[in-house]
Amino acid sequence: MSDLTMLVTPLRAGLNAEGRTTVDLLVQLQGPPTPAGLKTERLPLNLALVLDRSGSMGGRPLTEAKRAAGAILERLTPMDRLALVAYDGRAKVLVSGRHVTDPAVFEAALREIHSGGQTDLHGGWQAGMREVLPGVAPGMLSRVMLLSDGQANEGITDPGAQAQATADAAAKGVGTSTYGLGTGFNEALMVDLAHHGQGRCYYGESAEDLLDPFLEEFEFLAARCASDVQVALQTAPGLVVTQATNHLPSGLGAWRLPELTWSSEVWILLKVDMDAATLPKGPEGSTVLFLRTSWKDRTGEEHRLPYQPLTLPLLSKEAFEELPEHPLVRKRLLELEVGMWEEQAYRAAVLGDRVGVQAALDALKTLGKEDAWTLDRAMELEALAKEADDAQLAKELYCGYSSSMGSHTRSRNEETAEEKVERYLRRKKRQGKGDGCSGLTGEGLNPQSGA
Repeated sequence: MSDLTMLVTPLRAGLNAEGRTTVDLLVQLQGPPTPAGLKTERLPLNLALVLDRSGSMGGRPLTEAKRAAGAILERLTPMDRLALVAYDGRAKVLVSGRHVTDPAVFEAALREIHSGGQTDLHGGWQAGMREVLPGVAPGMLSRVMLLSDGQANEGITDPGAQAQATADAAAKGVGTSTYGLGTGFNEALMVDLAHHGQGRCYYGESAEDLLDPFLEEFEFLAARCASDVQVALQTAPGLVVTQATNHLPSGLGAWRLPELTWSSEVWILLKVDMDAATLPKGPEGSTVLFLRTSWKDRTGEEHRLPYQPLTLPLLSKEAFEELPEHPLVRKRLLELEVGMWEEQAYRAAVLGDRVGVQAALDALKTLGKEDAWTLDRAMELEALAKEADDAQLAKELYCGYSSSMGSHTRSRNEETAEEKVERYLRRKKRQGKGDGCSGLTGEGLNPQSGA
């Protein structure tokens, strides 16, 4: 594959030479274009489907969850590896990790899953991870796909310990994606497990809503071109660098970013505070910092680009303040502000403070004057607030906030019409609703079809 592309863009292309300056810095990492005709052979998948079968899943929820698992199974081929785990108060490996040479074995196991018992969420995840781990190999995409509709009330229930476990598994090559169902699950825990596990988090108001996310995840894995993506920096003495986004640190002055697919980009926003007068000066201005990126390609081979300098001209205070703002950096800053207001609305919803919720939504509508998508999202949330209870509203707000503050994944070409963008790159105005494109009766992915 081609190298990733790193773009470094300041909000203003200069420094105030007469005092302290805060530089808002957008760093974009872009994957290579999608191979022509998607002729590239997709990589084998190494998955564990981990289904909650606790008592509250009885009836339609469990039936739909099993259908969603069946939709994934239909799309696997003998080159893929799959384990099937069900859990309530204890976890049970129904089918151990193996290549999908006989789908009937998995289909029979799915039919035998019945509801009952408490919820040992960590135990279910751990059983799935142990089944995936032996299959980790270069060129194999490994993931635990964890579905739950309730609170973790058995086994290890400490959120910090659970999140650390998914982070440790990700370091060994096993990612974690989570699927929350209904309004009873712990949204903070499910988001945190996926965030630390280098995976994705979804939720649905009903099990049927999870059909689209299940297939979105499958398509995302099939199109992934880079993992373990990191950005590192070196700065001049006296500079203070903080991250405005929510990416996890991977070392001193380094952060871990989400995985990349073909034709996508991930981004991180940094704030650099400095006294420009103390910086070394050259013919083109002052070099503020050096940035580099590293990643693993589809075969597991590690890559690293050399450090790239950011040099900006020194200007008078008046000239600096007259510099135009870069529109894309301004747009990303606006997205972070949207996320912060959604967080405010979430906290108000948790407290049952509908006045506080509406105040935050009004702020979002004001921001929507600068961005049509934000306005549409605010109107969607306002309509939901009128029809939903506090728990349902809180789930939607938290997942939206987490998406704004944690994912930062986009199509490389944001001008592309939304319906033409791959499903896993679309910005959703409603996180907990499927888009009706589950395609349960469609054909599975052919090994030569790419995504």
